[in-house]
Amino acid sequence: MHLESHDSRLERLEQQMDYFESESKKNNLRIFGLPEDNNEDNDILKYKITNDILKVAYPEDSVPNDCIEFTKRIGNKGNYESRMVLVKFKSFDIKSAIFGARDSLCGKGLRVSSDLTTYQRSELRKLSKSGRKGYFKNGRLVVLPNEEVQHTNHSSRTYKRQRLDNKSEISVDDASHEPSDNMVI
Repeated sequence: MHLESHDSRLERLEQQMDYFESESKKNNLRIFGLPEDNNEDNDILKYKITNDILKVAYPEDSVPNDCIEFTKRIGNKGNYESRMVLVKFKSFDIKSAIFGARDSLCGKGLRVSSDLTTYQRSELRKLSKSGRKGYFKNGRLVVLPNEEVQHTNHSSRTYKRQRLDNKSEISVDDASHEPSDNMVI
């Protein structure tokens, strides 16, 4: 019984750590497909993000000044055309606007995704190994039934997900990480 108590406490602490990590990454975005130059520095990278990403998300409005807090290319330079870019914005609204323009960005060969925690990525890997697809929305895992998702490969790193029925999404309860009937979105 004493061990069960410690296991339960350890699980709660891990959940709290994941929550705090996800909150710290709330304004982060991962960008794939942004061309990379040999002599690129952070100023050039911010300029590319402003011109190639933000102007798509804000086509008629002026792009918010100084909205990028941090940028960094992730990975080793190699035989790849470009490495992933990690961006931290000053506001969640800017990240949301970019997510709203994902289809337009995909047409330009760019893909964006949230910066997930290690735990969230491992949960998605487990889901994928079991033959299921899903994503995290507002800290909750949303699982899509296999027969409800069709994929069309546009390139090796991008795909377009077409949902046949929005009510077929199954949310997973954060506490138990098991599908919950009362949490269907």
